[in-house]
Amino acid sequence: MVQPARVLVVDDAPDVRNVHERFLRSTGMEILQAANGSQALDVARRVAPDVIVTGVEMPIMDGLSLCRRLRADFATCHVRVIVVTSDVSTRAPAAFLAGCDAILAKPCSRTVLVSTVRRLLSR
Repeated sequence: MVQPARVLVVDDAPDVRNVHERFLRSTGMEILQAANGSQALDVARRVAPDVIVTGVEMPIMDGLSLCRRLRADFATCHVRVIVVTSDVSTRAPAAFLAGCDAILAKPCSRTVLVSTVRRLLSR
């Protein structure tokens, strides 16, 4: 039996996390949640998600710091990371330098989020 893709959704806004979870769960993916980068790093080290969808501005550890920490750790460096931000034009250069695989505009449509996750899973 094929395991469903495991996606970790990270944002300090519960509503954003829940919307992204609904979008992805409806396609059969297994969804985990974290409220900030620090929690996400702990979950990623324990559970090894296939993809992380993260916001940028969060307390404790922001999404770009999360991405840099994931890339620096042998146990998590392979995890695909999607950054979701309301300020793509300003954030994109720093997000790609931090090691993200894709950047999406917030609010993110179901179609765009699901297709981006699937594209990264197929790599």
